[in-house]
Amino acid sequence: MKLASFGKVGLEGVAFSRPKPLLLLAYVTLEGPQERRKLAELFWQEGGSKALGNLSVVLAQFKKEGAAEVFPDKPGVNPLPSQVGCDALEFLEALEVRDLERAIGLYGGPFLHDLGKPVEALEVSDELLDWVLEKREFFAQKAQQAMLERAEELVGQQPKQARALAERAYSLIEAPELEPALLTRLQQLLAQTGSDLSRRVGSAAKASLDDLPETARRVFLALALQEQPNLTIVRSALETSLGELSQAHETLILSGLIDANNRVLAGGSAQGWLEAHSSERLSLLLALARHTPPEAAYALYRQILEHTQGFGGVGDLLRARTAYTTRAKTLMDGLKFAEAAALLEQIRAVERVLETDPDSESRFLEAYALERLGRFKEALELLQALPEKLRNPNIIALESVLLWRRGMPQEAQQAAWSVLESGVNWLWAKATANNTLGYLAGSRGDFLEAASYFKKAAALFQTAGARDRWVGSLNNYAIELDKIAREAEKKGVDATALESARAEAEQAYRQALEALDQAGENPLLRARILLNLGILWERRKDWARAEAQYLEAVPFAEAVGALEIIARLHLNLGYTYSAQRNFAEARSRFSNALHFASKAGELLTQGVAMAHLADLDDDPDVLEVALSLMEQSGHLDEVGDFLVNYEGVLKRLIGKAHTLEHHEKVRRLEGRLVALYQQYRKDDGSMDSHVLPSPPRQN
Repeated sequence: MKLASFGKVGLEGVAFSRPKPLLLLAYVTLEGPQERRKLAELFWQEGGSKALGNLSVVLAQFKKEGAAEVFPDKPGVNPLPSQVGCDALEFLEALEVRDLERAIGLYGGPFLHDLGKPVEALEVSDELLDWVLEKREFFAQKAQQAMLERAEELVGQQPKQARALAERAYSLIEAPELEPALLTRLQQLLAQTGSDLSRRVGSAAKASLDDLPETARRVFLALALQEQPNLTIVRSALETSLGELSQAHETLILSGLIDANNRVLAGGSAQGWLEAHSSERLSLLLALARHTPPEAAYALYRQILEHTQGFGGVGDLLRARTAYTTRAKTLMDGLKFAEAAALLEQIRAVERVLETDPDSESRFLEAYALERLGRFKEALELLQALPEKLRNPNIIALESVLLWRRGMPQEAQQAAWSVLESGVNWLWAKATANNTLGYLAGSRGDFLEAASYFKKAAALFQTAGARDRWVGSLNNYAIELDKIAREAEKKGVDATALESARAEAEQAYRQALEALDQAGENPLLRARILLNLGILWERRKDWARAEAQYLEAVPFAEAVGALEIIARLHLNLGYTYSAQRNFAEARSRFSNALHFASKAGELLTQGVAMAHLADLDDDPDVLEVALSLMEQSGHLDEVGDFLVNYEGVLKRLIGKAHTLEHHEKVRRLEGRLVALYQQYRKDDGSMDSHVLPSPPRQN
């Protein structure tokens, strides 16, 4: 036999409906065996022997109406036990094993809600009446929490069922008023499932904060605005005494708004209240930011900037710069250059609004992030806009690299040499300047000198603790060894010597990869090294291995949005496919290279990609534009390589025009060919170009 205590009270299978006996059975079932005298005092106010007699009459009524098994057969058993099951006990057991679906199904309404007569009319003791009300609230609260938890489990897959449970939890009668933390959860559920009750619950959550003492509310809101709750900072920011803070803290814990570790449990309530009180939100944010160490205040200043055009004033700008640059360095250490650049751009925007001088460190970091992304034009413009008084060796060194990338070799060399003459404390700047001089020497064809500069750069970067740049310089050193092997090939050295030179270059790349493994994963550097290993296999005409290296490198370059490297990889893949006579795929890759190089503002890759496309189309006009771009980039050796292609295109077009008897076209094309010879012929009559066995490769 089982007692139903939720909603309509009764015994299964028996037409027993007497209110007071059912209440007695419920009490003994839930509380366990009870002394008869205690039961008599709880259920009959007159007490004494008369009350005990009334208890005996009630027990006899169970036997008389077919429910004798609910209590023991033996008369006078004391303490008196119950021998029935109960839905309330099953409900608690289901919650214990987290069978929420079963628990919710068992809860058919408020505890002892329908006894056939109100409990207050049964003339029981106040103690028993309080017990009924407390149990009714207790079970309703447990059911409400179960409904919320189950709704949260269902919201992603069964939103309609989740909404129904959340709405039922909200409207559950006899449940106590929801604490702010539960109100927040409920409001989020209702909003996620599209319930019309969402706004009403949100208003209730805000109202509950209004009922708090002002100091407690401000402490709670300040904690909610922090990334990591810190009561010491909150006390300083709010200028609150230790006693006031302690009292507020106790109030917030008792209200269920925070836990013992100061973790905010009702973040949604705080957010809703702050959105409705924007001026207090800004006031709290500024107070917290001013009392938080600058390197830890980024999240606060970010929120301030979301609601204003600045950080609160010039004084706050100085602290915000420190917070933002610290955050940007962390992002850059994680190779998140695009995020860092976007972050630092916000500093520039505030500087414009407040009409203050730029900050050299934040401007340098932003330009450096852009340079790492291959966005050379933007980076150079940033640095060149700085006043002379802010141009320290680091900025000038970075500018030297950007000048080289933008096709201004003389200016790049001048900047690099000026850095090398600076003091001993600028190790990073000197390393970068050596890198620039290495690039310049390599573009002139002086590969031995370039290798020397890159070895110096690697040593300086390693000393400066710039491990990624150390690996990058080792990679550049390997590139120059590769070029030396290439020159040996052109000079016709014997096969053994040539293979030895190639093996030395390959070994240098392998060493760079090993150094990268020591320094930690860096997708950008890995992409660069794999690119250059691919070029090495190209030199050996091992197209399959070259293609594999390039394809392996692409996702690494894309992971960090490195436009320059992405462009180079597409360019080299295009050449690899062209060498395998897959011209459709080659054209697609060359077009991609042109697109990414244009976005990066990288003239050399633009020119080379355009030249390859023009070569495929036999288009001398586009080839001339491509040659012009390469000349502007300062890479005259590349121009010489593609002059051969230009000459070949003109000769092929002259042959076609002869076949079709287009005499005027023949005359014009021959005139362009003569002009080409006149422009690049040396005094001894030879052509001033470096004829290679393959079009130029970039490193």
